[in-house]
Amino acid sequence: MGNVALFTAGLKDSDACKYCGFLETFWHMFWECDIVETFWMQLWIKVIEDVSDLDPQRLLFGNFLEFKECLLLLSVLTKKEIICARWSNSPPSVEGVWRKFLYFAMGKN
Repeated sequence: MGNVALFTAGLKDSDACKYCGFLETFWHMFWECDIVETFWMQLWIKVIEDVSDLDPQRLLFGNFLEFKECLLLLSVLTKKEIICARWSNSPPSVEGVWRKFLYFAMGKN
């Protein structure tokens, strides 16, 4: 829930985004904020870099369902990172998301 909804409900003192000061709607919180937009771009670059290291046969003949599940896991972890970062007043961490993703998806540390 963005600050607009929380402010309207009387649960926040302001409806402004804590990162950029713009009106914090739900959409703004997860996509439009400059800090979060940069985070999404850095995460996408990280995904592209790591996927390019995969075996070409696995990319070509891999199981689509496995790929879809990985994207879903990455999406959930990313949203959690954005929410937790806002609670702790820090920017979201691409490395933190990626570390958790590798742990849950592939059993790596």
